[in-house]
Amino acid sequence: MNIFIVRQLGNGWYVNSAPIITADWTAGKGDQWTVPLGAGGGKVVLIGGKLPLNLQTQLYYNVVRPDFGPEWQWRVQMQVLLPYSIFKNSKKSE
Repeated sequence: MNIFIVRQLGNGWYVNSAPIITADWTAGKGDQWTVPLGAGGGKVVLIGGKLPLNLQTQLYYNVVRPDFGPEWQWRVQMQVLLPYSIFKNSKKSE
């Protein structure tokens, strides 16, 4: 299950929380769920003035976890965003 909250701060900056809650139905009772709690932030920047790049990091403490599971999660992400407007101009030149 994915739940997310984002607050835009302006100039491409934002804070967010997007924990990934998971269940392993094959695990024993008490070891099935991982429920993280935390937040992070990021910024959308333009590469070459046109190509958006989303950079973000988030830190979560697993308030519910299996006995063998980690206490913490640290997520670092980089996403290249491909808006339709980038491709729209290339069709006109054909």
